[in-house]
Amino acid sequence: FTFQQQSSLEQEAFIRGAGTLRLNSAPADPSIGLFLNEVYIGRRGTATPPIFDLERVEVLRGPQGTIFGKNVVGGAVSLVTAAPQFTPGAGGYLAIGNHDTVQSEAYVTGPVSEKIATRASGYVIRHSGFSRNIVTGQELDDMKSVGGRVSLLAEPTDALKISIVADISRDRSGGQARHAVDDPTRPGIGPITTGQISSDPRTTETPYDQYSRRNTGGISGRIDYDMGFGTLTYLSALRIGKSAQRYSQAGAGSPPSITDSVLTQRENYRGLTQELRLASDGSGPVNWITGVYYLREKTDRSSRNTATSFLPGGPGGTRDSLDGDNIFEQLAT
Repeated sequence: FTFQQQSSLEQEAFIRGAGTLRLNSAPADPSIGLFLNEVYIGRRGTATPPIFDLERVEVLRGPQGTIFGKNVVGGAVSLVTAAPQFTPGAGGYLAIGNHDTVQSEAYVTGPVSEKIATRASGYVIRHSGFSRNIVTGQELDDMKSVGGRVSLLAEPTDALKISIVADISRDRSGGQARHAVDDPTRPGIGPITTGQISSDPRTTETPYDQYSRRNTGGISGRIDYDMGFGTLTYLSALRIGKSAQRYSQAGAGSPPSITDSVLTQRENYRGLTQELRLASDGSGPVNWITGVYYLREKTDRSSRNTATSFLPGGPGGTRDSLDGDNIFEQLAT
């Protein structure tokens, strides 16, 4: 199992080689599904919840359908958050490092009454930039991330259990740094690097400000009722995510780069889940599960490529094909 993040809009997961690269189409579904407390996360990156204060992580290979409701063909990653406890407790950690790195997490849990318990947790991740735009002075590859989660667990009777979980997070960064290098397919010094100010690969030379932003949030409610022969479960959840990024594709202005192409992307996601299922208690010779599942998603995505080139030429020429704005809008429901 491998997991990596390309940007605030894109994350990639693979299980035994199965996965989806660059999920940049609004109606597309990843072949590896991500679930938070059994709630499907439709947009990898934009709506991905902050990963902290977890009870466990489950990775299931192969096609999945009946367990989580939403069908996935390559496998599933299930994140289960830590539940409230009726025994009071608290904990946390703090880590510091170079580049002004601070990483911290804390939680507190305990009873409100004999039947109700709560849990609150949060995290902060921060570090200065590993790279820099030497034209504007902007820090790149930096991080400012903060988030929190509140959970409530109620057990009115021995057979009935009700849980509510809500989380929110906010990420801010200057975004990724790119540094133009020599064209490896040409002998000698290629046209990209000629005239660059710095040879340091941790520098970018573009006149554009860059950014990477993401806001996520969600709330889910779950009711479990033990009917003796099985458990009746109702799950309702709302998940939202907003992300945006801008970065220089060449990492240099024009000249020396043939074009100073800059990509600006944004994506807004909203997903509503409703599920009702009845599962056997597992004590008989045959185990079974039945239910209904409803998922409604809305993804609004745009991609804009802004570019200028120093090459000569008029309409229809090489320069004309490299200059201007190219805007691609997508909406999927």
